[in-house]
Amino acid sequence: MGRLILSALIGIVILGGLGFADNSFGAKDNEKDNPSNGGIPQGKPFQNLEGDFIDDIANLQGQLDAFDLASLFEIFTQISAHDSDVDALQEKIDQLSSRLSFLETVLDDVNVPPIVDAGNDQHTRGSMTLTGSASDDGLASPLTYLWSQQSGPGTTTFVDATSLVTDVSFSDYGQYVLKLSVFDGLQTVSDTVTISYSLNQNFIVSSSNTDANVGIFLSNDDGTFESVKSYDNISRANGVAVGDFNEDGNLDIVTANYFDNTVNVLLSLGDNTYGEPTSFATDLTPISVAVGDFNEDGHLDIISSNSSYTVSVLLGNGDGTFSTHLSFSTYSNTGIDIGDFNGDGHLDFVSVQFRSSYAYIYLGNGDGTFDYFSYLYVNYQPISVAVGDFNGDGDLDFVTGNYYSRSVTTLLGIGDGTFGSQTTIPAGSDVRSIAVGMYD
Repeated sequence: MGRLILSALIGIVILGGLGFADNSFGAKDNEKDNPSNGGIPQGKPFQNLEGDFIDDIANLQGQLDAFDLASLFEIFTQISAHDSDVDALQEKIDQLSSRLSFLETVLDDVNVPPIVDAGNDQHTRGSMTLTGSASDDGLASPLTYLWSQQSGPGTTTFVDATSLVTDVSFSDYGQYVLKLSVFDGLQTVSDTVTISYSLNQNFIVSSSNTDANVGIFLSNDDGTFESVKSYDNISRANGVAVGDFNEDGNLDIVTANYFDNTVNVLLSLGDNTYGEPTSFATDLTPISVAVGDFNEDGHLDIISSNSSYTVSVLLGNGDGTFSTHLSFSTYSNTGIDIGDFNGDGHLDFVSVQFRSSYAYIYLGNGDGTFDYFSYLYVNYQPISVAVGDFNGDGDLDFVTGNYYSRSVTTLLGIGDGTFGSQTTIPAGSDVRSIAVGMYD
């Protein structure tokens, strides 16, 4: 209904609506003002305000909402006919206004503003869904919502700006600040969310030199990139992967740090910058990392392949931190990647051994542990591996980068954890790292 506006006319409305137009106007002659409430008369309906006043508030609002202009005129006529003494009428209106002032004070003291969350800052390459939330104490009117654009290089189109959850699109690339406003009938509370609209993706570079660093490069959406920051205090970052480790909607970074026997996690600040690295121990000399939910608890975990012929699993807590690593011996010592190779719904991994010519398949149990399954010939000195569906049959395949033989090898998955014969093609130079994606 909104904040109560006190006036003589509203006083008349309440008199009629709550039964005070019967020549009594509130407290009976033998009722006295109660000093404990500042001299406010105790006639119906406010005699129980100190107890169950919420019902009185709801009753008052409901009756006010039911009035129209014709009802107002009829009530005014009835009051005038019953009470020709203007001074007496004014006194009774003032008396009721005092009660309404008390009620307004109660509403101000009791009503709690809505709690509003416009959601996490995000990056999008096209249309997206905004997911806001709001809660309230329910004392005033039902909540109403409104999305609006605060700033941005273009215009924002909302499918339904009056819904907490709505699809949205943007006219131009850039950063937009959107506001979600929530009104509870008495107060309006707002929250904002920042959306970065960019067609192209950013990239990360890690160096494995002893004076290593990790560099962040942001897309300019024209095929060029801009270096925004380098982190020089990461010891020999051989491998890098991304994932939302603290579940705020922004991609974070993890690196494998060969000399420190750790992985470093850099949490996104939501504005294309990252916080300082946080280290988590692994087994000796990690060289490659991958990210997935290995124990199926809804939080991203980290797996590292270590040159000490072990693999370390760090289970995520969902807040950017990780449990103590669980490490086990393997036949591999360099690259690693993940996928469900046998179709059982659990993540598996494939890893390679630099001093041999083989890739190794380990099947996941869904609880963060893995069992050795098979080994496959690729080519001499495989150093990196990547997973993808290369022939479009729905089964995951993998490709290895082979350092000494200067080649890449592809093995097509059967869907049961096994793979067909390998195909090797020359790469023309020493292969160190490999990645897959759609480039046409």
